[in-house]
Amino acid sequence: MRNMNRNPWRKCAIYALFLINLVVVVGIWYTHSGVALASGRTPASLRSLSNISAISAVYLILIQLLLIGRTAWIEKTFGLDKLSRLHHWLGLGIPVLIIIHPILLSVGAAWGTNKTWLDMWWRMANYIEDVGKATIAAGLFIVLVVLSILIVYKKLKYETWFYTHLLMYLAILLAFGHQLGSGDDFKEAWTRVYWLMLYAFVLFNLAYYRFILPVWSTWKHGFVVDHVEQESKGVWSIYIKGKDLGSFKVKAGQFFILRFLDKENWWQAHPFSLSCAPNKDFLRITIKDLGDFTSRMGQIKPGTRVLIDGPHGTFVVDKARKERFLLIAGGIGITPVRSLAQELVERKSDTVLLYAFRTEQDAVLKDELDVMAQQSGLRVACVISNDEKWEGEKGSLDKEKIQRLTPDFMDREIYLCGPPPMTKTVLTALHDLGVPKSQIHFERFSL
Repeated sequence: MRNMNRNPWRKCAIYALFLINLVVVVGIWYTHSGVALASGRTPASLRSLSNISAISAVYLILIQLLLIGRTAWIEKTFGLDKLSRLHHWLGLGIPVLIIIHPILLSVGAAWGTNKTWLDMWWRMANYIEDVGKATIAAGLFIVLVVLSILIVYKKLKYETWFYTHLLMYLAILLAFGHQLGSGDDFKEAWTRVYWLMLYAFVLFNLAYYRFILPVWSTWKHGFVVDHVEQESKGVWSIYIKGKDLGSFKVKAGQFFILRFLDKENWWQAHPFSLSCAPNKDFLRITIKDLGDFTSRMGQIKPGTRVLIDGPHGTFVVDKARKERFLLIAGGIGITPVRSLAQELVERKSDTVLLYAFRTEQDAVLKDELDVMAQQSGLRVACVISNDEKWEGEKGSLDKEKIQRLTPDFMDREIYLCGPPPMTKTVLTALHDLGVPKSQIHFERFSL
């Protein structure tokens, strides 16, 4: 099975794109204000360092927009979950560069005078064009980073993350005029054109993939809720129909960011995985009531229009290099795994599925898996951690169970999806068992 998504040249091309532009950005600085570092004059050197901190911050911000913009040519190579984590880490460094810029600039301006750097900063913010706006923009970026950290550690709602990130767009608009109007490094026409083209490239990708493409796809296919089925207590499957679904390019294991356009849910969007293999008749997602917005999913009415952003994700069988598979799912993580299992059954691939859950009542879609197992060569083993009445495998899914239930696991491509603690435990077990990282596929669906 050829791996279409592990093309090393594609990754190299993306890395090269970012690196080449970084070299150009640093080169613009070095050939303009950067030469002041060699002069030995402290004020000029501080201004030079201030400029490179500002330019670097803006370049990283533009990269951030590509990372969170669901840019298909990047996302299909690295996966949206990995891009999201990189986005979080880069976001921690940006405010440092933003804070350094005005401090160094003000210290340099105050050097050799009887003014403090705070006096000089206040004067520049009030009397130099666009500096005041840039100061507000810097404050917004810092607020955004603080809010993002709180959202991650407090595990706040997805829509809180989404709406706070709108601050980034406002901050970019406020700072843009300052960069071209006051920047020492953008006085020449070609540097201004290059900087404008860099912005245009990023904003085009953001607008196209984040807004235009989802709206176009939704208009073309006319996605609507066909019906809702209750799978078990607190678990519903939502069936979505549309025009010409056969041309809608989606693969088993992928997920969408869905917005149900009714009066209760139109203002928020959330990621959900396909819970059955794609077909020309319908798309299906299966949702568990986790006590937040998911508690309303069973009340969605047939005929409700759906705005679909996606598909996203690299949790697909096209990434596999081996012909045999081991699927591992925990809890509601069964949804993308179930869609993969169906596709592999249809391909007649040798497949084993290990399904871990707390109690038998938590076994989402188990009846469908049992039917697939009866009608095909799919082998399913269930492991329950908290049900004494269960007569099968009990406890957690550890090294011993993986080895015993799938003795030939080293010869299989492994796909894993489950709650973070379970995912971490299984990844550790697979690592201890000597499974190569390239053989393990998983996605953390946290944006």
